[in-house]
Amino acid sequence: MATFSETDLLAISEVFGHSQDGLTESELNSAFEICGFPFESSSTSRTQTIYQALKEQQATGGDQKSVLAFLRVSMSPDRFEENPDRFSRLRAQLNEQLMLCGFQIEEDGSLSKTEDLDDEQIGLLRYMFRVIGLGRLVD
Repeated sequence: MATFSETDLLAISEVFGHSQDGLTESELNSAFEICGFPFESSSTSRTQTIYQALKEQQATGGDQKSVLAFLRVSMSPDRFEENPDRFSRLRAQLNEQLMLCGFQIEEDGSLSKTEDLDDEQIGLLRYMFRVIGLGRLVD
């Protein structure tokens, strides 16, 4: 079954853990609780805490379903009613990474499949994001 790579999980976690546009501690707690994931804040960075939780859930399930569930719950536009611009920024940042995984978050917060990219296309996009400075991706 398909899983997200550790690189992809880390990039997703970096977006959600970002100090300005990322999810707050209470938003994270709520999203993880709705998904039924155990989640505890730790002394590590917010990004690392999110990464560990997603990585463990994916390993437990053996596929990417738990991560996709977290994306759906955390990116519900209802959560951003007071700040729709924040939703748009977060969605754009996540979609930069998710396109490399064959997914995207729509304007209504739903998750959809995109065209699969081959390894060469993914490598080129990662290069562009990292070296040329387009987006916030890591590799």
